[in-house]
Amino acid sequence: MSHLSQKELDLFTNKILEDYDAKNPGTIFKDKIEIGNEDALLIQSNIARLREKRGEIIIGYKIGCVAKETQKKWDLRNLHVVIFGKVNCTPAV
Repeated sequence: MSHLSQKELDLFTNKILEDYDAKNPGTIFKDKIEIGNEDALLIQSNIARLREKRGEIIIGYKIGCVAKETQKKWDLRNLHVVIFGKVNCTPAV
């Protein structure tokens, strides 16, 4: 269940993508905001959707947090989802 409103999810999605495009990632975290795992996955999916919409191509996937030590460190032992990210490629213009 998401703890952020749709407005907050959209705001964070757009800000994170803008920062990525400006080659200055993570500026929203300077304000010490907290995003839970479920909201982070929603934001990640939203960003991927926006990148695809603007013509970027998915060229692969990165699966993470598979090591028991990592799951323990980030308290992901009871998370019943796969942690993954899409690897995109921006087409040459």
